[in-house]
Amino acid sequence: MYFLPRVMSIVIVGFLALFILEGFDPSFSWQSGLAHAILALIVLIVTIIAYKWPNIGGWFFVVAGIMPIYEVIKSSDSSSLWSQLLIGIVPILTGVLFLIEGFKKPKK
Repeated sequence: MYFLPRVMSIVIVGFLALFILEGFDPSFSWQSGLAHAILALIVLIVTIIAYKWPNIGGWFFVVAGIMPIYEVIKSSDSSSLWSQLLIGIVPILTGVLFLIEGFKKPKK
């Protein structure tokens, strides 16, 4: 239970970092690769925060998972609901696992 949210957060960072390679395709610009690199770095920073302070990092992951689902609900585009739900559920689950760990952790 201790390692599961950590592994999931590293998988999320790796998944987002994979999109950096999109910048090498001639049909995409280097700015898209840079945008994905910045996003991957932000999630990496959140992962480092979650390692040290599971409660704070857990809430970051929960909010990051709710955002794509909220955007689909707001736009009422039901065609991409399942894909955005799949994209959002992994960070939400990771955040919940970090929060469970943070609440179990004894205060110093």
